[in-house]
Amino acid sequence: AYRTRPIYAPGTAQQQNLDQYREAIEPLRKVAMFAIPAILGLLAGTGAAGQWQTFLLWQNRVPFGSKDPQFGLDLSFFVFTLPWIQFVLGFLTMAIVMATLAAAFTHYVYGGLQIQSRAERTSRAARTHLAILVAALVLVRAATYWFDRYALSTKDSRLFTGIGYTDAHAVLPAKAILAIAALMTVGLFVASIWSRSWRLPIVGVALLLITSIVVGSIYPALYQRFLDADSGRALQS
Repeated sequence: AYRTRPIYAPGTAQQQNLDQYREAIEPLRKVAMFAIPAILGLLAGTGAAGQWQTFLLWQNRVPFGSKDPQFGLDLSFFVFTLPWIQFVLGFLTMAIVMATLAAAFTHYVYGGLQIQSRAERTSRAARTHLAILVAALVLVRAATYWFDRYALSTKDSRLFTGIGYTDAHAVLPAKAILAIAALMTVGLFVASIWSRSWRLPIVGVALLLITSIVVGSIYPALYQRFLDADSGRALQS
């Protein structure tokens, strides 16, 4: 973000107010560019080190010889592979979120991102950089939705561990729909690099949020409330 900053910051009132911040940051910039990532990397590495057993279980995984009836996968996948994938996806999510925030802050301070401007609010470099970062974040989110489907096989409930009726008929399709919607949103962010507009990605994120609420929360709750309850009464009768 610093390397691709505009040579001359736009002469707006907002940028004039930011001049004092740039002057204050400049003496510490080189140190901060190494020190802050080093500290964050040390904290992230310390947290990840606690997952050494998860990694070793995945690295030395062996098949059990029995398959899950819902997905047709060997049971060892849920014991060894799935926990490691979930950790990696969570780690990547935090890393990309922090990288996106740092990039947005740097672009904002050095003139590549102008929130209050009525003209073009982002330079081409800033738009490309942020679009790629957010696209990567949504892509990881799509993978999280997809692997959440498998995590349902180890979900604990009051009666048993595994996939219930609502999970099989409502939650599983909902997770697949959310994964596809997230992939479509990724395409919109990539397309914004050439369209020079944030309109389509913003619409995509809004639709993804609405879909996650309706399909991911409301629909399974309604399914549980009405259809699953009717099925239970039918079985009892």
